[in-house]
Amino acid sequence: MTGYQFKLPTTPPSLVPEIIDRKPKGYQGYDWGKLYHDKDCQIRHTDKTTYPLGNITDGELLVNFTLWTSSKGKNGTIEVFHGTESIIQLYANATMITHTFKGKIVKEFPQPVNMLEKGVTLFASFRLTKYYVWSGFSSNLWGSEFSVTKYWHDTKWWDGQLFKGNGSNTLKIFGDFVTITPVIIRTLNDEDKKNFSEAYTHVVDTGHTFDLPTIYNENVTFRFYCKYKGELAEIRLYSNRKPILEWYNLEHGIATKDYAEGKTRRTEIPFIINKETKVFELNIIANKTSDTMTKYEFEINGVKYLDSTIITAVPPWKIDQIKILSKFELFDYNVTEEELKMPNKKFKKYLPDLKRFGNIVCLEGKVPKAENMTGEKSFQVYLLNGENDISEIYGGTALLLNFVFDPDNYTKLEKNITYIEGKNSALYIKSFFHTKGWGKNQTHKNPIGHTDVPVTIQIIAGEQYFNISINGATDFIHYYYLIPPWTINYAMVTGYLQDVKFLEVNDKKCLKVKEYVLPSNIAKTDKGLVEGDQIIIKGQVPNPFNGSIMVNLMHRALTAIRNVGEIIYVLYISSRHSENNAFNVSILFNIYN
Repeated sequence: MTGYQFKLPTTPPSLVPEIIDRKPKGYQGYDWGKLYHDKDCQIRHTDKTTYPLGNITDGELLVNFTLWTSSKGKNGTIEVFHGTESIIQLYANATMITHTFKGKIVKEFPQPVNMLEKGVTLFASFRLTKYYVWSGFSSNLWGSEFSVTKYWHDTKWWDGQLFKGNGSNTLKIFGDFVTITPVIIRTLNDEDKKNFSEAYTHVVDTGHTFDLPTIYNENVTFRFYCKYKGELAEIRLYSNRKPILEWYNLEHGIATKDYAEGKTRRTEIPFIINKETKVFELNIIANKTSDTMTKYEFEINGVKYLDSTIITAVPPWKIDQIKILSKFELFDYNVTEEELKMPNKKFKKYLPDLKRFGNIVCLEGKVPKAENMTGEKSFQVYLLNGENDISEIYGGTALLLNFVFDPDNYTKLEKNITYIEGKNSALYIKSFFHTKGWGKNQTHKNPIGHTDVPVTIQIIAGEQYFNISINGATDFIHYYYLIPPWTINYAMVTGYLQDVKFLEVNDKKCLKVKEYVLPSNIAKTDKGLVEGDQIIIKGQVPNPFNGSIMVNLMHRALTAIRNVGEIIYVLYISSRHSENNAFNVSILFNIYN
């Protein structure tokens, strides 16, 4: 089951009754358009009403309708049945909305505002096939977003058994609301699917790119729900805009490509016969096999094809994009990570701003009791350059704080208490740059001291040092930085620290410091540039012009120094000539010199 949010909606305006602009008392939505006068009909209720849906084993049904909730409501249910079996149920009460698929609760979220007593309008949409159910909703209480959730059977969804067997298919609606449009039920055609594809993240043609959220660990499954339509099916995984892995089908089998080594592996299997339409689930399963290597296995409809396995130095947390490169149908995709616990669990925070000085990160957490830690009692805070995880191959570590605890050991014997003093508590600080390796440990007393205590850690960049504050202290721990602070793009916490929360700079637990502001000759864009985008720089050239003008386009950089960020393009103009150069690799330079 996956969820998305989009700006879309499909209720035909002509089907919605006239809206009277009358804001009810207590209404908190951004749009208070009201149907009729609220005083005329405050209690709205629908007894159980059944709508026949017809056959769902062939094609895809679209079901649309709009509801108007009560002003004094308590609960409501929308449910799709196959015979007596509940396929999908959506239930709302005053505090919670629950999604149940095939008898299993798959999604719950609280209602900050009870929509059943606010007289709101709710547009509902369902897409029903023998393979899946998708639901979509929008409401004037929530704003203009169209929220989509996709539901998949845990067992062999590709067999198309969801609505198979005896029994009619029905929609049942009941609760504290009324329908204010007809319940529209129709079969979708190919043109409909194209029109709705963006709203439902449903790829029906080629050339789509999806950005992935941050991946936290090394054991990950990339899952794709697909439909082969007789042509090439091709999926490629990217890191920092560079291809990493690729999967595609052959006439008599499948192939995988490892871009790091430039090798292709082919497996002859009867995956496709006579180019017939076929639905399938492709799983790319990544597992760490050593400190530097990851194994990627390829599984189709529950069967692993080991001849296609790729073992590479590229960890899954580097993968940040998926591209669909050919004409097949991608119903859905998701990324599932192994659930980790302390001390292996990781907390990551993306840091988009480029700063020469100012607050880098402020976070809080709690050190657990010593008795709840095994092995080394420690936790680590990383400031990372270029990547979202620690690696001696990719990126660098601008700062590593390693808090080690050696608590006193108390022993009680009858009325006497003795203890052994812990003497190995410390804070170790160092950094890593891939051309120089790990620097020398800088050792301090552990400023936290005890276990089973809350802690706030703030790291502030000065002109030459990182200033480290513990629990709001202004007597900083200083560390001379070897990598400029503006290179940092992620903070990460791991080890024995629980309830980790990254705080905003204006949080009262964080020290207020002077923040860096980009100078007037530097502009930053958060947009990923694509072909056809333009960068326009306006200014006035003196007359006569005897000087020069230089324009640098950089990625994750404030200054053109090598091995830190990337120089993309340089334009130089003087009174006598001009030149321009484009680069496609990081420029190397030893910043230690």
